[in-house]
Amino acid sequence: MDELRDAWLNLKSYVDDLTHERQHYLDFFEQADAAYLVTDPRGKILEANGAAVDLFDRRRADLRGKPLAALVSPEERREFRLRLQGLSRPAQWRSAFASQGRRIEVELRARPIPQARGIVWLLRRSE
Repeated sequence: MDELRDAWLNLKSYVDDLTHERQHYLDFFEQADAAYLVTDPRGKILEANGAAVDLFDRRRADLRGKPLAALVSPEERREFRLRLQGLSRPAQWRSAFASQGRRIEVELRARPIPQARGIVWLLRRSE
C-alpha cells in the first residue's frame, strides 16, 4: 500500500509541475505584444491572444471557431486558402484582413506544428 501511495504522490507531483508549466506558457501567449493565433490545419481559430483580439477588434469568443480565411479581405481570400492548403513548413507573406468595416494590412508568419496538429500564426500590421 505504501508503494502505491508513493507512486500516486509522484504522479500527482508530476501533474502539478505540468499544470504549472502549461499555465506559464498560456500567460506568455496571452501577454505577448504581438498578435498570435493558433488554428487547426484547416485554419479554424482555436486560440487568440489579447493582441489578436485587439488587432481584429473582436471578442475572443467571436474569433474562436471561426475560419481565419473568413477574416481575410474577400479579394485576397482565394490566395490565402491556396497558401493554407499548401502549408507544410514555415511561411511568411502579406495579406489584408477585413474586420469591423476596416482593412488591416498584415504580415503573416505561419508555422505548422504537426505534433499538435495545428498552425501557430504571428500577425503584424504592415501599414
